[in-house]
Amino acid sequence: MRRVLGKEFQYPQWLINYELNCLEWYVDETNAKAEAFREHYPGIRYYEVNIEDLNSPDSVQKMLAYFGFSTDESSINVAKEPTNLMSELKEELGIL
Repeated sequence: MRRVLGKEFQYPQWLINYELNCLEWYVDETNAKAEAFREHYPGIRYYEVNIEDLNSPDSVQKMLAYFGFSTDESSINVAKEPTNLMSELKEELGIL
């Protein structure tokens, strides 16, 4: 909690509720758009993946295989060096 004017600052509950409502709307809207896209393009294959999994060569290999792409060593090399790690972002933002 931040200190403001010598006191601990606390966000008003109405602001916390508003931000949570906005977040919930965003998640619902994103899911609705994804579902509409799937209904509009029923012949497309979809693959669910967590962003962190894209840093794992094994996960990338499974994803490529799912879509019928080559999964030899040369196609996986791009995933061997993890980037955009959450720990790096936290460090950059000073949230350790």
